Amino acid sequence: MKTLAHSMAAILVLAATPAGAITTVGFDHARPLAPQKAEAGAALTAGSDAWFIGAHGRIGLLPELDAALRAGLVLLDDQSGFEVEGGARFRFLRTEDTGGAVDLAFATYGAILKSDAAFLGGVDPQLLVSRHFDIGGGREVYVGGGFGLAVTFIDQDGRASDSELGLLGTVGAGVDIIKGLGVALEVRLRDGDERYGVGATLHF
Repeated sequence: MKTLAHSMAAILVLAATPAGAITTVGFDHARPLAPQKAEAGAALTAGSDAWFIGAHGRIGLLPELDAALRAGLVLLDDQSGFEVEGGARFRFLRTEDTGGAVDLAFATYGAILKSDAAFLGGVDPQLLVSRHFDIGGGREVYVGGGFGLAVTFIDQDGRASDSELGLLGTVGAGVDIIKGLGVALEVRLRDGDERYGVGATLHF
């Protein structure tokens, strides 16, 4: 009976795990880093069912391509765990190509989240758009957004693996406080789960 009770409790907890539980907010816009340029920072994300605190980094690989890595600790429905996310973005239209309007990029990120009761994976292909404004002194302001798909894979102890397909939408803005130091805010809706993030980034 004790074993049965524990099993039932575990199933109830697992059933409450949201399909779109990937928690990181990326502060993404459509302008990649130049080759051999890098940035690193820290972020806090909050949602109705999750908290994430961690670090992020990015490095420029090619003139229109960079790669990112994010990792941190997660509190998800009173379960603790960790999350790691990595991916890349490729700009296919520059501001000059759109009549001075916006930059456009394609990005894909993959994430894994391990909590006390479940293992989740996510793949998020998305289209990014942003507008950047020079405010002098080597600083800039940007506003941007993204739209794409949210694919989630769920592996829960004692239950069959599952997968779900949803939508992903983001809106964000950032500003360089001083040259080389920026702060950003982002709101993300991933498969019905809202995320609100704030982060600071150093540019090298």
